[in-house]
Amino acid sequence: MAKKSVLVVIGTRPEAIKLNPVVRSLHKSKFLRPIVVSTGQHGDVLDATFLDLNLEPDYMLSIMKVNQTLTESASKILSNLQPILVHEKPCATIVQGDTTSALMGALASFYNKIPVCHVEAGLRTQDLFLPFPEEGNRRLISVVSHFHFTPTQLATQTLIEEGYSKESVLLTGNTGIDALLLMTQLISNNQVKIPSPIKKIIRLDNLVLVTCHRRETFGAPLIEVCEAIAQLADTRRDLNFVFPLHPNPNVLKIVESALGGRTNIHLTQALPYSQLVSILENARVIITDSGGIQEEGPTLGKRTIVLRTLTERSEAVQQGMAIMVGTNKEKIIDAVLSELSKSDKNVNPRTTLFGDGYASERIIKTLEENFG
Repeated sequence: MAKKSVLVVIGTRPEAIKLNPVVRSLHKSKFLRPIVVSTGQHGDVLDATFLDLNLEPDYMLSIMKVNQTLTESASKILSNLQPILVHEKPCATIVQGDTTSALMGALASFYNKIPVCHVEAGLRTQDLFLPFPEEGNRRLISVVSHFHFTPTQLATQTLIEEGYSKESVLLTGNTGIDALLLMTQLISNNQVKIPSPIKKIIRLDNLVLVTCHRRETFGAPLIEVCEAIAQLADTRRDLNFVFPLHPNPNVLKIVESALGGRTNIHLTQALPYSQLVSILENARVIITDSGGIQEEGPTLGKRTIVLRTLTERSEAVQQGMAIMVGTNKEKIIDAVLSELSKSDKNVNPRTTLFGDGYASERIIKTLEENFG
């Protein structure tokens, strides 16, 4: 019996990381097979991530150009997906998270009456413009989704309260934690090559990982974040900061100008997932505005400082595993110094709050039972 096709739409680095375990599980299915479409929303960074994960797309759309608007990106993705859907005739489409690629993948499939399966469903800040456009994207994806695969009990309850049927909302855990736990195992078993420059960084004492890339942080907020990092680096020479830089010029110019030239601040290019995880495992403190790292940090028992005033991952904050400080310079400094004052490197126990490593298996089981 021929396997039925499941379209998997990937546009950004986080989507590739979080959907890789789903694609791997689909390859093992007796009834289903994946058709992976890369929209190219993250350009070269996405291509490098595919190589790092040994994930090979079946279609590569390469829709991005410099300074492209959200409208231009959305329209290109939507129109380019249509002939693929007509040709492949998938039994279902999987989208992940809240990107433009995820929304357009869901919308194109809905227009073709193909069931949409939303991975990492139910996350909300309840502010339509924070983060923008992600909060709007994920709400819109929910409306056209056949199945909502939720990462936490809070996300599950949110969707049910919004009126989605209990039969369509399935608590699976986050596939990002599947990816994280798999990568930590590969690193532990020396099955992943970590280059010498990264090995030198992870051996440093008092390592602080910083990531910052969200649209709402561009401009003055990012400058204030950099001022906090610079002051900490200058007054606490025992600290070592590593800041993988997002390729967006709105981030690069400001960070390089504000933080370059200090021996205890290591500015790197955007890192392959394997290298980022190796740093995560060895960091003493994490400062981030990333959604994924808000899950990964607490999962690894790391002190996580969130550069946002609202988060769709409030579970970690509510349970004291993360602290939200926004982009206020003094709050960032106080939070870092407070966390560093705690004696243990991993002050929090490792948690399964966001997943236990088996989300992908639960998702594929559901797909097989309903479409296979």
